[in-house]
Amino acid sequence: RGDLPERADVLHAAATRVAAKVQAALPQTLWVQPTLAFFRTAALLSNGCYSGDAPPCRARMAAMLAADGLAYPRLRLLATCRAAEEGGDASGRDIDPADDGPRLAIHAGKPALLEAELRREHAQDAVNGRPVGAPKPAAGEPQSKALEVYWLVVEGLRPEGERNPMVHCQALVVTSAATAAVRARVRFAAPSPAGYYTLRVHVASSTVVGVALAQEVPFTVQEDDVPELE
Repeated sequence: RGDLPERADVLHAAATRVAAKVQAALPQTLWVQPTLAFFRTAALLSNGCYSGDAPPCRARMAAMLAADGLAYPRLRLLATCRAAEEGGDASGRDIDPADDGPRLAIHAGKPALLEAELRREHAQDAVNGRPVGAPKPAAGEPQSKALEVYWLVVEGLRPEGERNPMVHCQALVVTSAATAAVRARVRFAAPSPAGYYTLRVHVASSTVVGVALAQEVPFTVQEDDVPELE
C-alpha cells in the first residue's frame, strides 16, 4: 500500500513514546530478562532495525554511526566483587583481570562492592575527543550529547527453579568518543548464610544495535566471627 511508509513512521513515533515511559518503570519490577529485552528492543526501534544479529541490521547501524563520525562499538566487560571497605572506594582505577592477589573476606550481612568496567576498545579511533573525520558540533550544540547509552543490569543467581532477582540497574552514558572506559560501583549487603554466590553482570544498549554482554562474578561469603561489643 502507498501509505505504508507513513504508517510505519506513525507506529515508530508511538512506540518511541511508549518506550520512554516503560524505560523508567521496568527496572523497578526487578525482572532481569524483560528489562534486558526492552533495552535491546529500544535500540532496534530507534535505529529502524528488525534484529540485533542480522548482518543487514549491523551494517545499517554501522553506517548510521559512521555518518556521525563514530565507529561501531568494540566492547569488553570486566567485573569483580570485593569487601566494600577494601582499598577504599576509588572509582577511577582500572580493573585488572589478572589480579589474583589477596583480598579482604566478604562477611555475611556486611557491605560488599561490585565493580564493573566497560572498556571501549574502539576509543582508539578518536583524536582529541572526537573520532577521525567526525563533523564539528554545530553552534549551540551541547558538548555533552550522549553518543552511546549502555545499561548495566546485575542479576543475582539463585538455585534452579527460583527466580533470579535484579540486584541493580543503571545507565552508563558515553559523551566523548575518546572515553576509554565507563565504570560503575554497586554497593550491596553480602548475602547470608556463608557460602559461594554468583552475580551475573549484563550490559545492553538502548541506542546501539547488537550489544549483548554478560559476565559471571563468583564470590565467597564468610561468617563474621568478630563478637559484638556489649
